Amino acid sequence: ADVLKAVNVPFAVALVPVANLVGAPTQGWQIANHVLRHERGADIAVLHYGDLLEEIADRARSSRRGSTRTSDDARFRQRWSALRIEYEALRQGVLAALAALKDGRPLGPESSRFKLQQSEFEQRLMRLATDVQGAYGQLWLDGPRGVDGGIWQWRELWSRAYSIYGGSSEIQRNILSERVLGMPRG
Repeated sequence: ADVLKAVNVPFAVALVPVANLVGAPTQGWQIANHVLRHERGADIAVLHYGDLLEEIADRARSSRRGSTRTSDDARFRQRWSALRIEYEALRQGVLAALAALKDGRPLGPESSRFKLQQSEFEQRLMRLATDVQGAYGQLWLDGPRGVDGGIWQWRELWSRAYSIYGGSSEIQRNILSERVLGMPRG
């Protein structure tokens, strides 16, 4: 705290040639929010999750836990089914948002909901994929016994980044609580 008081740095000023100016002066935050809304918003790429769910189901049908196929395990079936339902809800929401955009209605704070829902869904999906591999799910890329070349492990680790870039999950929750639920800031 003493360092912060001692520094006391005023706002910085950036000098930009008029030809390089994006938008009007003082529009920076508005432009940044517009870009973030697209980064956070509905994206047809979520349809890929349906393919990944099927790949996980195929892997579960071909793997075993002792004498039982993983796909016959009640815990696996429950987790997979919950993810399949969540995927369908995410897919329907994205399709509705894309239809709204097509009709000229801009996305508002619901883009934060998509970002939050998708990033947390992806983490659960990738965790299930590595769990289906059993002990092999801990092996990394190019390992001699790694499943599918270790791609699921890479995807699981990368899914953590998605909950940070474009605004962390905590930021998305704050946006939703303030702008959708009308809760006080702070």
